[in-house]
Amino acid sequence: MTVTVDGRSYRLDHRIHYIGGKKKPSRHLYLRMSVRGKQGWINLKTSDPDLAVLAAREKIRGGLPLEGEEVDFSQATVAQFLAAFKALGILPPKTYRDYRNKVLRVVAWIKGIEIPSVTTGPRRKAFERKVGAVRLSTIKEQDLMAWRERQVELCRRDSEKRQSPRSPNGLIAAWWAVFRKSSLWDLFGLSSFPGLDLKKLKTKKVVFRTLVPLQGLIDKANQELKEQDPDCYDLFLLATALGLRLKEADMLLWSAFDFDRKILSLRASVLYGYKSYQSEGDVKIYNDKVLAHFRSRFENRIGDFVLPSDRPAGEDKETTYYRCEPTADRLKAWLRSHGVVYEKPIHYLRGAGGNQVRIDNDIFAAQCFLRHASVQTTIEFYSEVDTSYSTTLEF
Repeated sequence: MTVTVDGRSYRLDHRIHYIGGKKKPSRHLYLRMSVRGKQGWINLKTSDPDLAVLAAREKIRGGLPLEGEEVDFSQATVAQFLAAFKALGILPPKTYRDYRNKVLRVVAWIKGIEIPSVTTGPRRKAFERKVGAVRLSTIKEQDLMAWRERQVELCRRDSEKRQSPRSPNGLIAAWWAVFRKSSLWDLFGLSSFPGLDLKKLKTKKVVFRTLVPLQGLIDKANQELKEQDPDCYDLFLLATALGLRLKEADMLLWSAFDFDRKILSLRASVLYGYKSYQSEGDVKIYNDKVLAHFRSRFENRIGDFVLPSDRPAGEDKETTYYRCEPTADRLKAWLRSHGVVYEKPIHYLRGAGGNQVRIDNDIFAAQCFLRHASVQTTIEFYSEVDTSYSTTLEF
């Protein structure tokens, strides 16, 4: 079922969640907000189709003015703009919340509003109301420039409260994303907005470093995990041989495998929206042993998910967590015991696999394996520097 608002169609459907490995549809209808593969689901709290359509229209409009109306910019607040931005539906809920929180932090600093250390509860809500009530017209370019200069000071080596420049850069990126030129400018009567010319702070280039030989790690996994902990071994292969992120492996269904075509088809679903549009696609299963292993596991599967777990997935989840977290914890401990002393050891496997694809092929093959939107990302984060180069030149 669909509902159309302002010429755009939105889908209404029952969500599917899993309890004890069994599919169960939700009692209520949900509204799907999706753009370029990123999606979120909003509970309409009714199973009646007619009432659901009315509720969906209200959710979609969500604070946006009616067509032909404009907001008085001198009176418009940060909260009103954020509500209108959310109603555009261009971001999944989790990403929107992250952007909103970052914008609120910047506004709080330039207005001298204390930022609470807590992320939930009455103090946090009072903080959000106070910052949300700030009028857009009172935000000045010089205030944002002063904020940036303060961040530069905090990132200096001699700063007592030294921080990484990546933190303020994330705040600047969120500011750009929310207030960049869009249809909201016409609705709010904007011709420009402060902060869009802010430059990010310089950061030290991050280069992938091989901690242990990947082939040796694979041999160890074959000896110590394949028979003793098959779920752990599956996660190891998904990250190393297929380049999946932990969340992608966590929500992977057996239906994604096409063993005859030797591909893994990654598509957004009601359960999970991928990190970006480019993260979706077909992953080539290039190794016959990996293909045979997952075919065998498929034939002996005990549920719909590749990584089994007793934890529910879907609308019954009250908190955000990985379904396969117990399996992931075991694999992390095993990796660290074998020399992968890394903050995110499973993500290290993905990077190591991509780096090996680069060595055996080229940087563009690694980009395809890692499903990056830009080859620059692959170059910057997942290519180990090779200082053993040579040339055929004669001097």
